[in-house]
Amino acid sequence: ANEALIAATTDGLDLTLAGVETVTITATDAFDANALNNITGMTTLNLEGAGTIDIITGAVNMGANGSINAGNHTGAVTVVAAALAGNPFAYTGSSGVDTFTDGAVGGNQINTGAGNDVLVLTSKGNDNTSAATSVTMGAGQDDATFNMTGNQTADEAIFVFAAGDSISDSSAT
Repeated sequence: ANEALIAATTDGLDLTLAGVETVTITATDAFDANALNNITGMTTLNLEGAGTIDIITGAVNMGANGSINAGNHTGAVTVVAAALAGNPFAYTGSSGVDTFTDGAVGGNQINTGAGNDVLVLTSKGNDNTSAATSVTMGAGQDDATFNMTGNQTADEAIFVFAAGDSISDSSAT
C-alpha cells in the first residue's frame, strides 16, 4: 500500500498508519513531523517538493531494505534518524541543503546529494553485527560531526568523495 501526503504547513505531525510500505511527502511550504514510529510496514519514505522538510523519525522500523529518498526534493531537508530501529537503511539527499543524522545501527548507505550539507554520524553503541556506514557527500561544502566512538565494528565509516568535494569535521576540537 502507498500513502501520499501533500502538506502546506504542519507542525509536529505524528501519523498512525498501518501496513503502508511507501509514504510520499510532497512539501509545498513547510512540513514538520516529530515521529513516524506509528507507521507500521513502511519501507520507503519519499520526500518531494520544494518546501522545507523537518522530520524526526522516532523508533520506526523500516525493515531489511528501508530507504529515505529526498532525491526529488529541491528545498532544505532535515532528517533526524537517530532512533531509527532495527536495520541499516539508505538515505538519498536533495539538491538543497540536507541536515541528516544517521541511526544507531551501522551499515547505512548515505548519499547527501548537492548542497552544503550537514551530516551527524551517531555512535552505534554495542552493535558489533553491522557493517560500516558508507557516506557519499555531494557537491558543495559539507560539514560532518562524528559521534562514533570507534569501539565497535559498526562505528566504521567509509567516505566516497568526488572531485571538488570538501568536508570539515565539526566534532574535532
